Amino acid sequence: REAQALWGYAKHKFVRRAALVVDSFRRLEILAASDFNAADAWEVLGRVGRVTSIGGGPGNDLLGVWLLMRRLGAVPERMVSLDFAASHWREVFDAFEESLREETAQDGGGGGGPLSLSLDHCDISQSLSAQQNDAVRTEIESGCDLFLFSYVLTETRGQWTEFFLEFWEAANDGTLFYFAEPTPWQHHILLSLFPEWQRNLDYFWIDDSAMTPEEQPLMKRQGPAVLVVWKH
Repeated sequence: REAQALWGYAKHKFVRRAALVVDSFRRLEILAASDFNAADAWEVLGRVGRVTSIGGGPGNDLLGVWLLMRRLGAVPERMVSLDFAASHWREVFDAFEESLREETAQDGGGGGGPLSLSLDHCDISQSLSAQQNDAVRTEIESGCDLFLFSYVLTETRGQWTEFFLEFWEAANDGTLFYFAEPTPWQHHILLSLFPEWQRNLDYFWIDDSAMTPEEQPLMKRQGPAVLVVWKH
């Protein structure tokens, strides 16, 4: 019964979450035409080689990045999904991995080499230094270029402050971060932790408020709220 529920969830959410990644980063591409910082962040995205999805379940966000990068002509060499319920998602993730490997083989790698995919455990309600987040630290140390967080801030609201304070400090310069949530509520809490993001113009709203700055401080969007942050 649990397996059936997980497959049902994946069927309902997988493509929609992947499409959200693609559509959101396309907005960054549009912003890049008129904003120098967004243009630099977009250029960095085009060189991404290692991607980690935190709270990514069966890999839906990874599919979105893979599709986007394939369009840009260089798919990532390594993609990792880290999730509190990783063991429960194993069967769905393995099916996703097999399908993506077949697709990558058919198009000659999409401009890159052999694709490395893996699934492991994490828990952002614990500190980055906690044993539960060994895999997160490994990806930071290995030079991950892009971290994706989808709906996990809301799910763990009130519990992730310590993790992110340590996480931002440990992340490498040049890293991109993608945050998608049902509303901007948790984004604004995250922004309040890092006032330097505002001073350094480190972040961009890439949801439906991207072209209407007056709406960005609000707690409402027409669709999901999406923020991208660039550490540089």
